[in-house]
Amino acid sequence: FLLFVFCLVCCAVVFVFIVLFMSCSEGFLTSQVACKTTQEPYKATQEARKNTHSQINEITPNIKMKPKITEISTKLNEILSCFDSEQKDKLLFDFEDQERYVWYYTPHPQNGLLVFDMKPFQRKLVYELLELSYSKEGYETAKSIINLENILGDYEAKYSNMNDGGAGHWVRSTERYWLAVFGKPNMKNKPWGYRFGGHHIGLTVNFINDSFTMHPLFFGSNPAKVLEGPNKGFRALAKEEDLARNLISEFSSDKKSLAILSEIAHPDISVSYTHLRAHETDSYLVC
Repeated sequence: FLLFVFCLVCCAVVFVFIVLFMSCSEGFLTSQVACKTTQEPYKATQEARKNTHSQINEITPNIKMKPKITEISTKLNEILSCFDSEQKDKLLFDFEDQERYVWYYTPHPQNGLLVFDMKPFQRKLVYELLELSYSKEGYETAKSIINLENILGDYEAKYSNMNDGGAGHWVRSTERYWLAVFGKPNMKNKPWGYRFGGHHIGLTVNFINDSFTMHPLFFGSNPAKVLEGPNKGFRALAKEEDLARNLISEFSSDKKSLAILSEIAHPDISVSYTHLRAHETDSYLVC
């Protein structure tokens, strides 16, 4: 009888051990999948120059995104169908074209089709595409930034002969933004995407099957705060600016000395690697 009880206890222990092992293994595998889902899109973008197709194919499909991707591809195909051949010559690029790696937020001319060169109904479709691509708040922010071009143009025209007015040599217009399409939208097992940008707006979206990446992504604002006129006091990026200032104000003096590179703001974005020594270890700061 005692031998029977002993064997029964041993079997129970082995059973519990097997259940725990399977649970841990399942949790480990789940964490690996979660890791892959969040990291692969970033990897695809960073290493796209090495092997665009293989890297993007590694992005884990997100079933929840499939309806959104279908909406975007349908809208983009609708846009393409209403452009004439001359417009398409400016608009369309192969996905492998090096033009896809060109990205900046300044008001310089870009390759692609200028919004100014579109018909009114075509422009409407393009903004519907942006509305589908951004979040609701993101689209409203993008529109606010674009609308600042008229305010900036009026300001520069008014003060162009004064030190505070800026050079005023750029053309400021809400229609001075460019659309470029790479590849054929919604091609099965083939990557495709589009780019929309101009002054202080940079949007690059790449797709393959049921997955997509949406970076680089840029928002800027000029003026940061409207100083006069009916929109006086408006700040397109008020939330982001206030959060950044609050973050810096919470830093200790030591941390501020590392985070603040200059007491005087740069005239534009500064991108560099600065070698710093902190706590007797070498670290690098990207600003």
